[in-house]
Amino acid sequence: MTKNDVVDPMALRNALGCFTTGVTVVTTCNDGVDAGVTVNSFNSVSLDPPMVLWSLAKSAGSFNTYHTADHFAVHILAADQEPISQRFATRGIDKFAEVDFHRGVGGVPILDGCSAVFHCKTVYRYEGGDHEIYVGHVEKLEHFDRKALVFHGGKYALAVPKKKPEALVDDVRSRGFSANSLTYLMGLVYFQLMKRASTELKKRGITETEMAVLNILAIEDKRTAAEIDSLVQVSGYRVDDAVLRAMAEKKLLSLTDDDGVLRSTLQDAGRELQLEQLAFIQALEDDALPDEAYAETVLAKDLLKATARKLLQAE
Repeated sequence: MTKNDVVDPMALRNALGCFTTGVTVVTTCNDGVDAGVTVNSFNSVSLDPPMVLWSLAKSAGSFNTYHTADHFAVHILAADQEPISQRFATRGIDKFAEVDFHRGVGGVPILDGCSAVFHCKTVYRYEGGDHEIYVGHVEKLEHFDRKALVFHGGKYALAVPKKKPEALVDDVRSRGFSANSLTYLMGLVYFQLMKRASTELKKRGITETEMAVLNILAIEDKRTAAEIDSLVQVSGYRVDDAVLRAMAEKKLLSLTDDDGVLRSTLQDAGRELQLEQLAFIQALEDDALPDEAYAETVLAKDLLKATARKLLQAE
């Protein structure tokens, strides 16, 4: 091999990062010692007989445990198990502490809450440079309806099925444009949640308009009624000095006269109420989300954050 043929290890790693992989944790038990490691080298080998493979760095602290183990289990992590992935990728800790698991084939620890688990008997070991390659015969398979965590470009990601164009067209035809309008759907969810939240607000003796004022002041104090009104009127709320005075009487905010203009400052009672109401709305959101919607929720929030940044930059 000539000098020009040498592949830079970091360049190779970056190029390999272009390939999207699943995230797995491989566990084993050998002579009463449990071991677990996060890997993305998992792959299928054969359907008949059922065989899979993965590889482990020879420098891994648990290498000797895996090298002589008779069984291992491959866990395909679910979308909400990023902490599990990070935990089993960390050296020098008790990886199984505070982790829910039970025993599987060969006494191997089996992590709870995964997308799928392959219970395997080690049948072959191969040299693979600075890694050792393990081939296992699948003796038991568990498959759960949970979306998987993936890894791409050195970062965790989420896998969500992509709709075919014809499916989107059929969706619009059957339910109308509004069914696929982001603005319409955000508004629909917002007003449904706020309708439920308004009941809680009434119990606390404040109005939706007053809650909107608290949310604005939680971002920045010393605002006038006109300034607050310009920010909340898009939602149908209107704020004037009378609203601010009523809130001052409830000890939610204080008012100062700035050359004839009232400026409002959030008080401890108002700040506490604002935080409690946000927590209540968050609980409403969590209850309203469909089961197993973790991946879609993360993607939706990222989309809305990016959209908000783009719109704010355009102002």
